Amino acid sequence: PTLVEALRGLHVVGVAAGNWHSLAVTHTGDVYTWGEDEVGDGTAIYDEAARYIPRVLRGALDLERVVLVAAGDNFSGAVLQSGELFTWGTGKFGRLGHGNELTMHNPRLVGGALSGKRVVALALGSHHSVAVDSWGAVYTFGRGVFYVLGHGDKEHRFQPTLVEGALLGTHVTGVSATMFHTTAVSDAGECFTWGTGSAGELGHGVNRALAVTRVPTLVTGALRGKFVRQVSAGSYHTAAVTADGDIYTWGGMFGE
Repeated sequence: PTLVEALRGLHVVGVAAGNWHSLAVTHTGDVYTWGEDEVGDGTAIYDEAARYIPRVLRGALDLERVVLVAAGDNFSGAVLQSGELFTWGTGKFGRLGHGNELTMHNPRLVGGALSGKRVVALALGSHHSVAVDSWGAVYTFGRGVFYVLGHGDKEHRFQPTLVEGALLGTHVTGVSATMFHTTAVSDAGECFTWGTGSAGELGHGVNRALAVTRVPTLVTGALRGKFVRQVSAGSYHTAAVTADGDIYTWGGMFGE
């Protein structure tokens, strides 16, 4: 670990790391970004020296304090104190939620089904996005391959779309996303997963028929009767923390 000198003296309260870039948000709501992604200030960083130095984002994010940031593969998201969601970067498969596949060099407000909603949780996978509003409803958009959007099909969604099924009426408090699967945890301590889990990362058993779960499905087994507080999805495995402080993991191809 090496101290990021450009952020020395700043009170950083949140960080996020994508494949090729990183984000940090301070207690005053300023967002800093560095790496090879579009940085969101109207330009793309190709200068070999400049892209290693965190730069504060200006523009739309100056309107209000940013409280949450997330990073995916070549795209980013930020949530303002008001709950408005802004995204920027590569827009392929509709992962930015703006109704198209355009690349956005500047943070842009996500509307559609999220208009008027207050976003309280956000996760960005490799090519899709997951947002939770203040009512605990989950919205997904982006690439639908591997069933990661939770709508029962592989169709891409170019705007936020409500996830129904088992999550309808469930108050979700946290989400996590990766290329192959998505997870959610509810205020009742329930853990849900969906997508493709060839390594067992969905947690629904060893039957190969269960390696693909098209819609959110409750994880039981060792988690039955446990109150799950947090779930995190990796490429081929998943980890959960319970109210007792215990950690449960499943899946894995490389001993993770």
